[in-house]
Amino acid sequence: FYSLTALAQDLNVASGGQMYVSPTAFVQVSSNLNIDSNGDLIMDSISNDFSDLFVVGTSAGNVEYRRFTASAATRDLVSPPVSGQSFSSFASDNSGKIAAGTITSGNLMYGPFSSGVYTEYAASDTSSLTSGKGYRAGSVGGQTLTYTGVVNTSDINVGVAFTPGDYKETNLVGNPFTTHINAGAIVTALANSTAIDQSYAAIYGYDGSVTSD
Repeated sequence: FYSLTALAQDLNVASGGQMYVSPTAFVQVSSNLNIDSNGDLIMDSISNDFSDLFVVGTSAGNVEYRRFTASAATRDLVSPPVSGQSFSSFASDNSGKIAAGTITSGNLMYGPFSSGVYTEYAASDTSSLTSGKGYRAGSVGGQTLTYTGVVNTSDINVGVAFTPGDYKETNLVGNPFTTHINAGAIVTALANSTAIDQSYAAIYGYDGSVTSD
């Protein structure tokens, strides 16, 4: 295992090779990332630290991102840090780790927010986990849930809607990348957009409180 803080070249993880990025590490690939089908690149996180991988060029092959997810008591708002995985595959990889749902009996505590309400997926649901889309999630006791997919290296378009109901101005979106993003730049873009009602040109973050606030 290797924990890196910087990298300024092509990164290739060969067959049988394994690279580990710790929760406090930052890795920048200034050109291209390539992961062999039998190689492993594992990114890790804890409740207050998340590993960063910034790829300037292109990315090929799947990475594994272990994302800390709060327990069912407080829940989390999350977004897949990689793309290309179905929920049924994700649920299988994390069997026993995702909490039981509270909205639909028999389903898991993981699902999107649309038209003002949360929904929950069944373990067998083959819906794709969409980059940039937000999901409500809760784990059993608070632990990491593993995502497997391709690192996004270009802009991701996320549609927003104004729907009927009490939360018509609210959309749940998330970070589609394996690195942090500049929230201030996003708010500036919202404030300069004619598609956004300027009364709602803001980002609200969830702090883990289960109160009505």
